[in-house]
Amino acid sequence: MPTTTETSDTSSSSSSSSSSSSSAAVEPLKDELADPLKSAPSTLRGRLTSERSAIKGATSFSDIADVIDGSLSPKKGESSIKLRNTDKGVDRARTFFDSNTMVAEKKAFVEDRYDGALSDQKAGLAEVSKSGGAISQILGKSDTEVEEANYDGLQWGANFGPHSSATLKQELVSPDDMQATVEVAQARGGLAKLVPLSGLWRSMDDGLQKLWTTAHGDQKAAQKAWTSQSKAAQSPAIRPTQLGPTDIDDWAPYGSLAAAFSKPTNGCMGMGEDYRFNSIKSACDALGLTEASYSDGAFVLSIPGGEVSAAVDAAKAAGGGVGKATVFTSLMFSEFNYIAEDRATNETESGDAEVNANAKQNSGKKSAGGKTEVVVTQFPAAAMFSQNPTFLG
Repeated sequence: MPTTTETSDTSSSSSSSSSSSSSAAVEPLKDELADPLKSAPSTLRGRLTSERSAIKGATSFSDIADVIDGSLSPKKGESSIKLRNTDKGVDRARTFFDSNTMVAEKKAFVEDRYDGALSDQKAGLAEVSKSGGAISQILGKSDTEVEEANYDGLQWGANFGPHSSATLKQELVSPDDMQATVEVAQARGGLAKLVPLSGLWRSMDDGLQKLWTTAHGDQKAAQKAWTSQSKAAQSPAIRPTQLGPTDIDDWAPYGSLAAAFSKPTNGCMGMGEDYRFNSIKSACDALGLTEASYSDGAFVLSIPGGEVSAAVDAAKAAGGGVGKATVFTSLMFSEFNYIAEDRATNETESGDAEVNANAKQNSGKKSAGGKTEVVVTQFPAAAMFSQNPTFLG
């Protein structure tokens, strides 16, 4: 499952009942035109104002989902699924922690995070988004520019609000808890991550990316050339075939993949034994991912089981590590399945309905075709590129 950064804040609400039925739901105003994209500005503004008010008054993620489901916006994506799945996981986590008298875990992993996560969602949808598309920002536009809210994009961006660093932390009571996750990875072929070419380009060392941009005139042309060259070689390109105005010596510091793609890895990783794919389609089917997001292809980066412990030690030295993903990961990925009883890992549910009838429902049970996953932070490039990446097209 993939990762990124956005902002804004608003007053938080009580999280006493994460699955409360929607007191904040809003009935969309009946529009005199069949096509909502052609709504009269006054009608659209009225509908957006109602949706904004309902989102601001939400006391749970499910309340926000009700607003989105009731909207006439054509851009909803899986936003309401992710919001409802989060409340499912939260309710399940609370029940598990209560039944096992895990007071500290319940406070640290649920209660201390819920209000901040909810606040970020409300602010990012209703008030301010870096994209400029939050409802308040839309309402500030002229009648010729006012438009339906892009709830799909807004909900994703809201995951990177001011509370995100706390919300998305692994569920670790202490750094010692990482060892359980390390042992699972060691026993199951190490760790692996599917990275789209666009994601690998973003992980490129800033100095190297500047060289590519200089060689090709602008960043867009540079990324296009790098993508084409990497696909053709089925290996991440370090130096372009055409150097342009750069000198060969300029590229000397980037003699290895670890030096070329030096930024640390943060996000979800799976077990090595689960990542033996032969195509992007097979990978996306198995991991519940959208194939269109990997249209240029992707690389599988892997860390062998025998190298996991050293990778984690290096990450810990940089303030990172490995562990169980937070229950709030559902806000980012519809395929995330929170397994409360497993305190070391969770699961990515298969997106193939023929394999997994519970796809994208956050059932809390190990599913057919499901893949074990963990979250890593500050994993060094030396670990991520200790093996040659495998290209999938």
